[in-house]
Parts: sequence; C-alpha cells; structure tokens
Amino acid sequence: MPTWAIHLATSKKVSEKICIDKNIFAFGNLLPDIPNRYVIKGIEHYISHARTHFETEILVVEHIEKRYDLKNFAQKYKDKFSNPLMLGYYVHLLTDYYWNDKTYGEHGIYDEEKNRIGLILNNQEKVLCSKEKARQIKAQDFKIFSEYIYENKLAGKLEYDNKIETYLKEIDWIKLNKEEIQKTIEYVMDKYTGKSKVLQKDEDREYKIYSEKEMILSIEESVNFILKMIHKHAPYLLNKT
Repeated sequence: MPTWAIHLATSKKVSEKICIDKNIFAFGNLLPDIPNRYVIKGIEHYISHARTHFETEILVVEHIEKRYDLKNFAQKYKDKFSNPLMLGYYVHLLTDYYWNDKTYGEHGIYDEEKNRIGLILNNQEKVLCSKEKARQIKAQDFKIFSEYIYENKLAGKLEYDNKIETYLKEIDWIKLNKEEIQKTIEYVMDKYTGKSKVLQKDEDREYKIYSEKEMILSIEESVNFILKMIHKHAPYLLNKT
C-alpha cells in the first residue's frame, strides 16, 4: 500500500482542485489505516485492513484476487462526500487502488493461470518471488519516495480540529477518541519536520521497481484519476475555475 506520505501528497494536490476543508480532508486520507494498528499502535478499537478497505474477492480466470469494492462504496456514501473525512476516506481507497493496479499491472509477472509470481524491476531484471517479497520490494520504493516527499514539503501539514470528531460520527464503523486523533497527527508531523526519519542510515535507498521521476509523474496521474472519480460521484465539489 502507498505510505502516508504518498497519501498526504496526493491529498494536497487533490484538495487544490476541490471545495473542501483541506486539513480534515487530509486526515480522512489516512483514516482507513489508523484502526489497523500498523502505523499507530495502541488504537483501542481495532478494525482489520480488509474491513476498513472494503476488500472483496473476485474471480480472475481461475484465480481469486482481492480488490476494493470502490463502486459500492461510492454508491453507498456519495451523498456524504461533502463530509471531508468521508471524501478523504474514499480518496484513500482510490489511491491504494491506483498504486496497486499500476505496480502489479505494469511490473508484475504472472504464470499461465494468472497467479502473480514475480516482478520486473526498473533495470528490466525479472525477479521471481513470493507475493510477500514483492510487497516488501514495493514498500521499500514507497518508503524511499516518502523521504523525498517530506524533505521537499510536498505533504500538507496536519492540525488537530475538534470538527474531526464531529465528522467522524458519519463514519460509524470507525471509533477514534481525541487522544488517538492527536497521536496520529503528531506522528505525521514528526515525519514532516524531520524529527523522525523515514529511512534509517543503513537502509537501502536505491529504487528497485520505480524511479524518482516515475513516482512524481505517477502522483500526477493518480490525482487525475481521483478527480475523474470525484467528478463522477460528487461534481459539486470541484472548483468552478
């Protein structure tokens, strides 16, 4: 999955094109990940990644894959997209979908039964590996790019706003208290200010699947994809200029 830095950089660019509370919208772009406890530890009301990301299983030839049920999410909640948290939640799912589809669609290696069995790297080397190993390679590229995002201030700042708790009431499957919201914001701002580094000194800083240039261009492509989906389901939010 894309890192929070990628989600925040995407949120910042999308928010420039729509009429929305940018700060609360940005927090919404993180919301599906918070209850999973992967990033923020100690969240009281745990919810699995599968549930918060509306995963569904579909049959591709003879192979089962998990995809996000974006169509049903939009149909069910589009009337609430004026809620910046709800719209941010939807944009998070769209961002995840874009990057996973791009990574495994353009760089995946598949066998005759459509099972993913490896990756094509940016030097055109073909690496046969498990799905978990492919995920780790992808995640490291995202982590490297995240440091670039924070160092260049491409992710918007986050601030606590008590309206987050008000808007959160419409997303009734997620329960976060004030302290958990503030803890999330503090975590993000530590990364933004460089207080906590994304990469440790001994970590690999060489892209394996992407390049920095491709990552930057892909952010723009994902924003265009997201804006098309907002235009489809909530055109009233788009700036008129």
